[in-house]
Parts: sequence; C-alpha cells; structure tokens
Amino acid sequence: VEVPRFYDKEERRTEESSYYKLLHEIAKPSEIILKKIIKGLSQRDYEEVTRSVLESFGISQSSISRAFIEESKKLLEEFEQRDLGEHDFIALVIDGKYLSHENIVIALGITMSGVKAPLGFIQTTSENSEAIKGLLKNLIGRNFRFEEGLLTIIDGSKGLKKAVKETFGKFTLTQRCQWHKRENVVSYLREEEKEIYRGKIQRAYNEPDYET
Repeated sequence: VEVPRFYDKEERRTEESSYYKLLHEIAKPSEIILKKIIKGLSQRDYEEVTRSVLESFGISQSSISRAFIEESKKLLEEFEQRDLGEHDFIALVIDGKYLSHENIVIALGITMSGVKAPLGFIQTTSENSEAIKGLLKNLIGRNFRFEEGLLTIIDGSKGLKKAVKETFGKFTLTQRCQWHKRENVVSYLREEEKEIYRGKIQRAYNEPDYET
C-alpha cells in the first residue's frame, strides 16, 4: 500500500490503520522454516507442513486447535490426490521456480475451455529427467489424459524435454516457452538494447506467418 492511511470524511481527518501497522510487525519466516515447509510438501508430510507454517508466524501449537492442523493436512492431501480425469486438458506447462533457494518444478494444465489448473509440483535440485518423469507419472496415475494429443510448453531444459518425450511419446508436441526464449536472447545484449529487442521479438511472435 503506497499510502497506508485513510481519510475520515465525517471527522475530516487522516488516520493511520492500526491493522496495517500490525501486519508489518509480523516477523518474516526464517529460511530454516521455509525449507521445512518445502520438504514437507515434496515428501507429502502434510502435518509437518502445517506445523511449520504455525512456527513461522510465532504461533505456539498450544494456541491452535488440533482441528485446524487436521483440516489443513486434509486440504493439502486433497490437492495432491485430486482426480484429474474430469478435465479435458489440451496443454501442459512445466517450469521450475526457486523458493527460498530450493528449486520447485510446477506442472500447470490448460483445459479445452482455456482454464488453467495447477496439477502438481516436486522439489528437485535440478530439472533432471528422472525427477520430472516422476511428477508426470504421478499425474497419469491421477487420470491425466493425454492420448488424444497434448501441447507441452517447457523452458528449453534438456531434462524437461527428455522426460516429456519418454513419458508422453508420440502423443505430445513440445514447444519452447516464448518468454524464456526471448529473455535468453536479450540476456546477451547491452541494457539499453534489451527493451528494444524485446519488442522486436514479441512482434515477430505475433506474426501469423514468415512472409511479412
């Protein structure tokens, strides 16, 4: 919030929000806590995750009911075990993101109607093919259908490409993410040239054919 205040028209005065101030006084989770949360998610130790979240905000276990911990554990389990068969996925986006210096590979599905749905994720030291295949096989085990054709979008990683090919075979068409490709190209340019060539590359992407 750029201006953390509000104006009282009746009293004709400006006041600071005490609740907003309290939010800023909450200590940020430590790196140790964040790693515990990530480890719990990747190993499906959902109860440990919820306990770690409570620790990160300085909340003692005695101040939270067991019902909250059990309900949070249940929701995380449901997310990781959802049946994907009810959706008609036509595309799959796979990308790695860093959270507290840990690499998390995320699988995002896109349905026939254009709805994006997070499907699953794993923690891995690198985007190696064996780890990614484990993620993809988990999706298939949850009835992720791909036999009618699937567009897979990745960042260009050889490990990702190999895992996708070995898992989905002839049923998938793999495309390198345009954003990753564009940023890889402009990374070799001087700072003052980057925005110029970002625009040129994006305009090239938007062309319907190569004849213009």
